[in-house]
Parts: sequence; structure tokens; C-alpha cells
Amino acid sequence: GGDTLIGFDVFRVENGKVQEHWDNLQELAGPNTSDNSMVDGPTMIKYLGQTEENKALATGLVQAVLVEGNASAAADFVSTEEYTQHNADIADGLDGLGAA
Repeated sequence: GGDTLIGFDVFRVENGKVQEHWDNLQELAGPNTSDNSMVDGPTMIKYLGQTEENKALATGLVQAVLVEGNASAAADFVSTEEYTQHNADIADGLDGLGAA
């Protein structure tokens, strides 16, 4: 009966057991200036064989940019040609992310 919310959950799994959990709820907003909504885009898992490589990429991004605070390292991990943003307040691309 209230506002429409968008939600997601993230789980950290280690040794076959959930070790941590994060969730987020946000009011539905958008589309952003790049015309992306909060929920459009692919939903099927692709490239399952690249799981370990993708985990390493995501871990490297979080470590370098978020933990160490090296924002300029984002281009080492995020495509400078094609980066789709689903945050209603941020445009696509590293320029949109950097402006935020």
C-alpha cells in the first residue's frame, strides 16, 4: 500500500555457507539522464566460466577504489567505453560516475 521500493540482497559465501548479508531498499526513481531505469537490463547469468575472473575483478575494484580511496584506479576495472548505470541520479560512463 505504500511507495514502490526497489530492493537487492548481497551475500558473501565462504566454505559453502553464508558469512555476511547486505540488503538495500530504495524508492523507485528514474530513469536517469542516460534513460536507464533501476531494473532494466540483462537478468540471465552469462559467462559462468568466468566466475573466478569476475570475482577477482570485483575484489580488485573494491580494494583499490573503495578501501584504498584511489578513485583514478576505477578505469583499471570499469569499461571506459561501456558502463551502464542504474542509479537514478547518475549518468552512464565513468564520467557520470565521477560527477556523482
